[in-house]
Amino acid sequence: MFAQYDVKFIKTLDVNGDLETNETELRQGIRNQLLFFLNDKLKVDQNNDQRLTLKEYALSVPARSDEKDEDGFDWHQRGHFQRDDKNKDGFIDLTEMLGHTTKGIKERAMLVHASLILKKADTNNDSVITKDEFLAINKEAEPVWNKAVKGNSHIELSNAYPTLYWLSIKELSMLTDA
Repeated sequence: MFAQYDVKFIKTLDVNGDLETNETELRQGIRNQLLFFLNDKLKVDQNNDQRLTLKEYALSVPARSDEKDEDGFDWHQRGHFQRDDKNKDGFIDLTEMLGHTTKGIKERAMLVHASLILKKADTNNDSVITKDEFLAINKEAEPVWNKAVKGNSHIELSNAYPTLYWLSIKELSMLTDA
Protein backbone atom coordinates (compact mmCIF):
# COMPACT_ATOMS: atom_id res chain seq x y z
CA MET A 1 0.00 0.00 0.00
CA PHE A 2 2.90 2.40 0.70
CA ALA A 3 6.25 2.92 -0.97
CA GLN A 4 9.40 2.34 1.08
CA TYR A 5 9.86 6.12 1.48
CA ASP A 6 6.29 6.39 2.80
CA VAL A 7 6.82 3.53 5.26
CA LYS A 8 9.77 5.43 6.75
CA PHE A 9 7.59 8.55 7.03
CA ILE A 10 4.77 6.56 8.65
CA LYS A 11 7.19 5.20 11.24
CA THR A 12 8.15 8.76 12.18
CA LEU A 13 4.46 9.61 12.65
CA ASP A 14 3.61 6.41 14.52
CA VAL A 15 5.57 7.48 17.58
CA ASN A 16 4.58 4.51 19.77
CA GLY A 17 4.89 1.92 16.97
CA ASP A 18 1.40 0.44 17.26
CA LEU A 19 0.66 0.85 13.51
CA GLU A 20 -2.12 3.32 14.23
CA THR A 21 -2.05 7.08 14.31
CA ASN A 22 -4.03 9.52 16.38
CA GLU A 23 -4.01 13.29 16.67
CA THR A 24 -1.47 13.36 19.50
CA GLU A 25 0.92 11.08 17.64
CA LEU A 26 0.53 13.04 14.41
CA ARG A 27 1.35 16.27 16.22
CA GLN A 28 4.48 14.75 17.80
CA GLY A 29 5.52 13.10 14.54
CA ILE A 30 5.08 16.33 12.59
CA ARG A 31 7.05 18.22 15.25
CA ASN A 32 9.87 15.66 14.99
CA GLN A 33 9.86 15.95 11.20
CA LEU A 34 10.01 19.75 11.34
CA LEU A 35 12.89 19.73 13.80
CA PHE A 36 14.78 17.26 11.64
CA PHE A 37 14.12 19.34 8.52
CA LEU A 38 15.11 22.60 10.18
CA ASN A 39 18.34 21.14 11.54
CA ASP A 40 19.10 19.64 8.14
CA LYS A 41 18.49 22.96 6.32
CA LEU A 42 20.60 24.91 8.78
CA LYS A 43 23.61 22.65 8.14
CA VAL A 44 24.35 24.82 5.08
CA ASP A 45 24.05 28.08 7.05
CA GLN A 46 27.74 28.95 6.77
CA ASN A 47 27.64 32.11 8.90
CA ASN A 48 25.14 30.70 11.48
CA ASP A 49 22.72 33.63 11.16
CA GLN A 50 19.70 31.27 10.82
CA ARG A 51 18.85 32.55 7.37
CA LEU A 52 20.06 31.26 4.04
CA THR A 53 21.39 33.18 1.08
CA LEU A 54 20.92 31.77 -2.40
CA LYS A 55 24.50 30.52 -2.28
CA GLU A 56 23.88 28.66 0.99
CA TYR A 57 20.45 27.42 -0.07
CA ALA A 58 21.82 26.03 -3.34
CA LEU A 59 24.05 23.71 -1.30
CA SER A 60 20.91 21.85 -0.19
CA VAL A 61 19.04 21.87 -3.51
CA PRO A 62 20.48 19.69 -6.27
CA ALA A 63 21.16 21.24 -9.66
CA ARG A 64 19.04 19.73 -12.43
CA SER A 65 20.93 21.20 -15.36
CA ASP A 66 24.49 21.85 -16.47
CA GLU A 67 23.38 25.29 -17.63
CA LYS A 68 24.13 27.87 -14.93
CA ASP A 69 23.26 31.55 -14.78
CA GLU A 70 25.81 34.33 -14.29
CA ASP A 71 25.89 33.63 -10.54
CA GLY A 72 26.53 29.89 -10.98
CA PHE A 73 23.03 28.57 -10.17
CA ASP A 74 20.74 26.51 -12.37
CA TRP A 75 17.00 27.11 -12.92
CA HIS A 76 16.06 24.52 -10.29
CA GLN A 77 18.12 26.02 -7.47
CA ARG A 78 17.12 29.61 -8.28
CA GLY A 79 13.46 28.65 -8.75
CA HIS A 80 13.23 26.91 -5.38
CA PHE A 81 14.93 29.84 -3.68
CA GLN A 82 12.58 32.37 -5.27
CA ARG A 83 9.55 30.27 -4.33
CA ASP A 84 10.65 29.86 -0.71
CA ASP A 85 11.78 33.50 -0.22
CA LYS A 86 8.20 34.62 0.46
CA ASN A 87 9.05 38.17 1.53
CA LYS A 88 11.56 38.59 -1.34
CA ASP A 89 14.31 39.96 0.92
CA GLY A 90 17.02 37.75 -0.59
CA PHE A 91 17.12 35.33 2.36
CA ILE A 92 15.24 32.24 3.47
CA ASP A 93 14.63 32.77 7.19
CA LEU A 94 13.35 30.30 9.77
CA THR A 95 9.73 31.32 9.28
CA GLU A 96 9.97 30.80 5.54
CA MET A 97 11.75 27.46 5.97
CA LEU A 98 9.12 26.17 8.36
CA GLY A 99 6.10 27.60 6.56
CA HIS A 100 6.69 25.74 3.33
CA THR A 101 7.76 22.54 5.06
CA THR A 102 4.95 22.53 7.60
CA LYS A 103 2.34 22.61 4.86
CA GLY A 104 3.97 19.72 3.00
CA ILE A 105 4.44 17.56 6.08
CA LYS A 106 0.88 18.25 7.26
CA GLU A 107 -0.55 17.29 3.86
CA ARG A 108 1.52 14.12 3.75
CA ALA A 109 0.61 13.19 7.33
CA MET A 110 -3.07 13.63 6.58
CA LEU A 111 -2.73 11.52 3.44
CA VAL A 112 -1.05 8.72 5.36
CA HIS A 113 -3.60 8.97 8.17
CA ALA A 114 -6.51 8.84 5.70
CA SER A 115 -4.98 5.79 4.00
CA LEU A 116 -4.72 4.02 7.35
CA ILE A 117 -8.31 4.96 8.16
CA LEU A 118 -9.41 3.36 4.89
CA LYS A 119 -7.63 0.16 5.88
CA LYS A 120 -9.61 0.09 9.13
CA ALA A 121 -12.84 0.81 7.21
CA ASP A 122 -12.46 -2.44 5.25
CA THR A 123 -14.95 -4.26 7.47
CA ASN A 124 -15.08 -7.48 5.43
CA ASN A 125 -11.26 -7.60 5.00
CA ASP A 126 -11.37 -8.05 1.23
CA SER A 127 -8.75 -5.30 0.63
CA VAL A 128 -11.35 -3.25 -1.22
CA ILE A 129 -13.19 -0.18 0.03
CA THR A 130 -16.73 0.06 -1.25
CA LYS A 131 -18.82 3.20 -1.25
CA ASP A 132 -20.72 1.96 1.81
CA GLU A 133 -17.50 1.32 3.73
CA PHE A 134 -16.16 4.72 2.69
CA LEU A 135 -19.32 6.56 3.70
CA ALA A 136 -19.35 4.70 7.04
CA ILE A 137 -16.33 6.86 7.90
CA ASN A 138 -18.31 10.03 7.18
CA LYS A 139 -21.73 9.90 5.57
CA GLU A 140 -21.22 13.44 4.23
CA ALA A 141 -18.11 12.45 2.25
CA GLU A 142 -19.92 11.33 -0.91
CA PRO A 143 -18.40 14.18 -2.99
CA VAL A 144 -14.98 13.03 -1.80
CA TRP A 145 -15.81 9.45 -2.77
CA ASN A 146 -16.90 10.56 -6.23
CA LYS A 147 -13.70 12.54 -6.75
CA ALA A 148 -11.49 9.72 -5.45
CA VAL A 149 -12.98 6.85 -7.44
CA LYS A 150 -13.66 8.79 -10.66
CA GLY A 151 -16.47 6.47 -11.74
CA ASN A 152 -14.99 3.25 -10.36
CA SER A 153 -16.99 1.14 -7.93
CA HIS A 154 -14.32 0.75 -5.25
CA ILE A 155 -10.87 1.68 -3.98
CA GLU A 156 -8.31 -1.10 -3.72
CA LEU A 157 -6.37 -0.75 -0.48
CA SER A 158 -3.14 -1.37 -2.37
CA ASN A 159 -3.96 1.84 -4.28
CA ALA A 160 -5.40 3.90 -1.42
CA TYR A 161 -2.44 6.26 -1.07
CA PRO A 162 -2.18 7.21 -4.77
CA THR A 163 -5.98 7.39 -5.02
CA LEU A 164 -6.23 9.82 -2.11
CA TYR A 165 -3.10 11.75 -3.15
CA TRP A 166 -5.07 14.14 -5.35
CA LEU A 167 -7.54 15.13 -2.64
CA SER A 168 -7.23 18.50 -0.92
CA ILE A 169 -6.57 18.87 2.80
CA LYS A 170 -10.21 19.85 3.25
CA GLU A 171 -11.34 16.68 1.49
CA LEU A 172 -8.91 14.49 3.44
CA SER A 173 -10.12 16.05 6.67
CA MET A 174 -13.59 14.67 5.92
CA LEU A 175 -12.04 11.25 6.49
CA THR A 176 -9.51 12.03 9.19
CA ASP A 177 -11.69 14.30 11.35
CA ALA A 178 -14.81 12.11 11.19
